[in-house]
Amino acid sequence: MGRKLFIFLTMISLILSACKNLDDYREERVKKANSAFKQIKENKFPTDAILSLPYCIELALKNNLDLKVYELKEAVNKEKKTAAMLGMLPDLMITNDLTYRTNEPGAKSVYLTGPQAGQTSLAYSKSTNPFENRVRAELLFSAIDFGLAFCTYVQQDDRQILTSEQRRRAAQNLILDVTRSYLRVAAAQYAMEKTEKMIKLSIETEKLLQEMAKRKTVPLVSVLEENKKFIVLKKSLMEYKRSYQNSCIELRSLMGYYPTHEIKVDTSAMNELTELPVPDIELLEEAALIERPELYQLDIQKHITVMEARKTIITMFPNVQLFLDFTNSTNPFLYHMSWWEMGARAAYNLLKLPQRMEQYFALDAESDQIQAQTVALSVGIIAQVRIAHANLIEVKDRYKLAEDLYEVYKKHEDVAEIHAQSAGDLSKIDLSRIKIESAQRAIERTQALGNYYLAYFRLLNAVGIESFDKTELEKLEKRIEASINNEIEDVLNDIADYKKEIDKIEAKIERLTLNMNKYKIAINKINGEIKKIKLQLKKTKINKYDIRVCMKDGVFVKTYNSENLIRLNNYNKNIEKYWATIRGYQTKINYYTKEKSKIQEKLQISTNVKNKHYKKISKYNIAIDKMIKEEDEICNKKENRLVNHYDKIIETEGDISKESNS
Repeated sequence: MGRKLFIFLTMISLILSACKNLDDYREERVKKANSAFKQIKENKFPTDAILSLPYCIELALKNNLDLKVYELKEAVNKEKKTAAMLGMLPDLMITNDLTYRTNEPGAKSVYLTGPQAGQTSLAYSKSTNPFENRVRAELLFSAIDFGLAFCTYVQQDDRQILTSEQRRRAAQNLILDVTRSYLRVAAAQYAMEKTEKMIKLSIETEKLLQEMAKRKTVPLVSVLEENKKFIVLKKSLMEYKRSYQNSCIELRSLMGYYPTHEIKVDTSAMNELTELPVPDIELLEEAALIERPELYQLDIQKHITVMEARKTIITMFPNVQLFLDFTNSTNPFLYHMSWWEMGARAAYNLLKLPQRMEQYFALDAESDQIQAQTVALSVGIIAQVRIAHANLIEVKDRYKLAEDLYEVYKKHEDVAEIHAQSAGDLSKIDLSRIKIESAQRAIERTQALGNYYLAYFRLLNAVGIESFDKTELEKLEKRIEASINNEIEDVLNDIADYKKEIDKIEAKIERLTLNMNKYKIAINKINGEIKKIKLQLKKTKINKYDIRVCMKDGVFVKTYNSENLIRLNNYNKNIEKYWATIRGYQTKINYYTKEKSKIQEKLQISTNVKNKHYKKISKYNIAIDKMIKEEDEICNKKENRLVNHYDKIIETEGDISKESNS
């Protein structure tokens, strides 16, 4: 009794422990917050490292938490896919029934008909014992359940691919966000370095002006003007620092680290423009319609909807079940205490059929909706690509203007520095002013260069690829060529079908023409017979009838033989019939000729499309080969620049060693 009470109380405590109130959730939230904070803090950031953009992108793709969520979703969908595959197995049910009753299971019987109706036929008897153990194993296969499980497996496989495409798009957006934050950090870092130098220069200039003002060689207004410039520079420095800190926090959070403002990036790429290869706009549009993950997602979603419609069609059929079971019983009154049983069951719910049909119609309409959504999204993607391409060209032109303006200020600074060496304090003041203006132009140039790189990555994001490097371009070329070749194959199949239809129509026209010629020959023969008959009539000089004399009732009378006229009428009727048949054939020939012309027009259109696709492949191959050559040239220039740089370092080290030896 005590043991049963303990089990009962344990079960009650487990049930009550599953209930939670708001305080429980708050305590749990505090524990999770502490755990999350420790986990984020434990992820160590590279200390004293100057980060490059590729390294930042690599860290973000490795550590970003949103991408890890998508990875977990992929794992979940993979397990669901395995579960759906196992759902296609038949049902195997094993049951064990133990029954016991407190009295004997006896029974008697009564006559229903006959003279003894209502009387007892047998005494009380039993066919089972009070205790019985029955074991049963049943194997059940349902055709509808198997079909539904198969469709569910296909849908789950599609959902796994859908999640991978969502992850790919999230990675592309992450690369764009990291690039944006990195370029902001680089531009702000460069601007801070320049501004701090200009502040030092402004302080020196202010001191010089104050000394000159004491000597009354410059008016007080000049000192105040310099004070205003100094305050403006400090204000700009504060803005650059705030932008730098915000961008650093954003960049670290994107890379999956604790968001602080402690980060340094490599600004060497901001010193000069690196020409980046950009394909032709038509190639970009074609690549975007092939590569964008959103289009793949809609295609997959449409297939999931199609499979759901097929599941609805499957449920419209009768449910046929095949079963095989084995039974073993301890009832000693049975003739056989164990046996096998097999059979089939069929069931059909007729009143559910209208509902299934409406569900199918709804899913079919949903499939059309997704198709229209795909077309609309394709138009939007093409617009995004064109806007990004135009923005890249415009930003590049703006950078060139900023570069030209900076070069002018730089030359002005060099000239002013030469003059300041031989002039007095006023020239030094003018030189500091020119240096400050030149530094501002340098900052604007750096920001314009960052905007150019950002526009390039925005174009990559709009197209749906990670880069335009040689390997990616070769893959893109193969994918575009495969896509166009599939279209060409479809066009060639259409051309073959059109040619077959033209051959069939020409065979029909030839057969009709042959029949027409046969009828014309028959008409010519009949016309020959008519001529013979008319010639005979002319010889007898009787135009309409032939007169003969015969005895009728003992009296000679005139009879009119109209056999030739009957033959003439029959021939004329046949000629009219033949001409009607010929006209019918001619109508069919005209119809088939028109159909042949229509098919020939379709054939010509398909041939033009085929030639257009071949030209497109050739054009894209030329464009991609050109981009690969440009990329190779850029790489060679970089290598030569590095080699020259290392040669200079080696020469410098050699000179230093010579000086030390001397």
